[in-house]
Amino acid sequence: MKRVLAIGLATLAMGIAVPAAAQVAAEGNVAKMDGDWGGEIGLAYDAPLVPGLLNFSLGGGAFVHDGADDVDIDLYARAEAKATVADTFALGAGARLGSDLDFYGTVEVPLAPLLKLKGNIGEDYFAAGLRFGF
Repeated sequence: MKRVLAIGLATLAMGIAVPAAAQVAAEGNVAKMDGDWGGEIGLAYDAPLVPGLLNFSLGGGAFVHDGADDVDIDLYARAEAKATVADTFALGAGARLGSDLDFYGTVEVPLAPLLKLKGNIGEDYFAAGLRFGF
């Protein structure tokens, strides 16, 4: 009985700890999408799959760029999975759904506790900028 109670309490503690570790982040990037240069502004929700090692992120935002006649704003949604490497940086893969579905690799390097330098690169997609968690 004590063993079942201990396992139950440990499971409950992990269930409480994981959502508490989740965070919202804001991103600002210089980006190139399908040959057009512009800027990305977005928000993301990060949740650890394995705290301190694997992270999953869902987000979205707007890609602001020159259009045919004026400035265009294209909305996008994205999902990423990242693995932390030796507590120094994170590597991962993502998918971005805007006018097309694009797959890319991503890297993050921490600059401060809540601030990261971030880069994404794919076949028709490139972005580099800052990510701030809060």
